[in-house]
Amino acid sequence: MTGVQTCALPISATASFTDGDLSTGVYTFNHSLDVQFLAIAVYDNNDKEVTPDEITATDSNNVAIDLSSYGTITGTWNVRGVG
Repeated sequence: MTGVQTCALPISATASFTDGDLSTGVYTFNHSLDVQFLAIAVYDNNDKEVTPDEITATDSNNVAIDLSSYGTITGTWNVRGVG
C-alpha cells in the first residue's frame, strides 16, 4: 500500500484545560507526539464527552479544538489524542 503508516502501539497524550486556556473559544492542544492526525476526545467538567465545533490538525504537534459554541466553559475540561 502506498502512503500507509503502521505502528506497533498506539500513542496518546492528555491535557486538562479551563476557560482561561481558550483563545476566542479555541483550545490549542500541544500533544508533542510528532503525528499530524489524531483521534480526539474532549470531556467537560461533568466527565461527559462533548463534540467540538471543529478540530484542526495545525501541525504534527498541535491540534486546534474549537469550542466557541459552548460559550464560557465551567471547571476543568480534558482532552485526549490517540494516534
